[in-house]
Amino acid sequence: MTEINLLFLKLISNALGTLDFKTECLSAEQWLMLYNLSNIHHLCPTLYYGVKNIAASDENSAAVKAKWKKQAQVLCVRQTIVYSKLSEIMARFAENGLSIALLKGPILAQYYPDPYARLSGDIDLFTPVKSQYEKADEIIRNFENCVLDKAEANVSSYTIDGYTNIELHKNPFAEEKGRFFEHFSKMGCFLPDSFCKAKILDMEFLIPSSLDMAIYLVCHMAQHFVFSGFGIRHIIDLMLFLRNNRDKIDLSEFEKSLEELELLTFYRTCLLIGVKYLHFTDFSVDFDTEKYSQHADELLEDVVSAGVFGYVGHNRMQSGAVVEKAFTGESGSKGSMLRKLFPTYAAMAKRYPYCKKHPVLLPVAYISRFLFYKKSSGENISQMMKTAAQVSEISAQRLELLKKLDMLP
Repeated sequence: MTEINLLFLKLISNALGTLDFKTECLSAEQWLMLYNLSNIHHLCPTLYYGVKNIAASDENSAAVKAKWKKQAQVLCVRQTIVYSKLSEIMARFAENGLSIALLKGPILAQYYPDPYARLSGDIDLFTPVKSQYEKADEIIRNFENCVLDKAEANVSSYTIDGYTNIELHKNPFAEEKGRFFEHFSKMGCFLPDSFCKAKILDMEFLIPSSLDMAIYLVCHMAQHFVFSGFGIRHIIDLMLFLRNNRDKIDLSEFEKSLEELELLTFYRTCLLIGVKYLHFTDFSVDFDTEKYSQHADELLEDVVSAGVFGYVGHNRMQSGAVVEKAFTGESGSKGSMLRKLFPTYAAMAKRYPYCKKHPVLLPVAYISRFLFYKKSSGENISQMMKTAAQVSEISAQRLELLKKLDMLP
C-alpha cells in the first residue's frame, strides 16, 4: 500500500468521523493525487470534508483545493436535484398503486455525515411484484426529458434531465450473473411481503428487510469485483449500513447465507478492511483476523487501484472478461487472452464470410482483423500483443485473489 493510498484512507476515515486525523499541510502533488483518487472512487464531496481544513501550502495546492471545493459543491447540489426527481417518481408510483422498492441510494446515503455528498451513479429501483414492471416502466418513460438508454429482459435504464439515472429491475441480479442470480433467488430474498415502508431524507420509500439488504450489498460488491472491480465506497456503504442496522440483523443467519453463496471469506475480508483501514473500531470481529489479514491487504490494493467499478483503465476492464469466464465456469486462462487476439475459425468465418468458403484464407482474415484494430485503436501488432500480456497478467492476479477469497475452486 503506497503512502498516498494510506493517506487517502485516513482522510476518508476523518471525513466519516471514524478517525480524528489531522495533518498540517499537503504538497501540491499530494493534493492532486488525492483529488484524482476522490474522483475515481466517486468520493469527491465526501473526501473534501476530510481535507477542507488543511491549509494549502502554495499556489498550485490552493488551485487544486479551490477546484475540488467547487466540484464538491456542484455535485452535492446535483445530488439534491436527483433525489428531488426520485421523490417525484416515487409519488407517481404511489398514485398509481404501485409498490416499487428502492435499492441502495438514499438507503445508504442517510448514514453519511452529509447524505447529499454520497453520489449516486444510478438510482436502482426494484419491482417485488413482477406484474407491476410494465406500468412502472411506462410511468418513468412519461417523465419530461426522459431518455430510454437500455431495455432488456430484466432491467431498463433511463436518464431524466440529463443526469438523473434510473435503473428499473425485475430481478436484483441478471441471469447472466450466474450464481448471484441463482442463489439469491433460491434463498428467498426480496420476496414481496419482506419489504417495508420507511421515511428516508423526508421521502417515503419501500425498502428491503435489513437482512436482505445486507446480503444484497455483499453480493453487489462481489459481482462488481468479479466482473471488473469495486471501489472503497462499496466497503464504506457496507460498514455504515451494518453499523446502523446490526440490531435488526441476525448475524448467524447473515453469515450462513453468505456461506451458501460462497462469499463468507470475501465478506469477512471486507469487514476487516473496514475495521483496520477505515477505523470502524466499534465492530466486534469474532473470527480469526490473522487468517484474513493478508487477504485484506491484497484485496485493498485491488480495490484502491480499481476505482468505483474498475473503470480505472482499459486493461483493467479487459481483464474483467477473462475473470468473468473463469467465475462462470468457462475458460479463464492466458489462452483466453490469446483467443481474443486469434478468435476461433467459427468466429472468424462469421465476421469474414470468405473464410467460410475458403478456409485457407484464415490468415488473411487475421491480418485484416489486426489492421482494423490498428486503425481504430492506434496500436500496432506489437503493442496489441503487449496489451494482451498486461491484461493477462492483471487477470492472473485477480483470479489468484478470487481463489484466496474462496470464490473460485
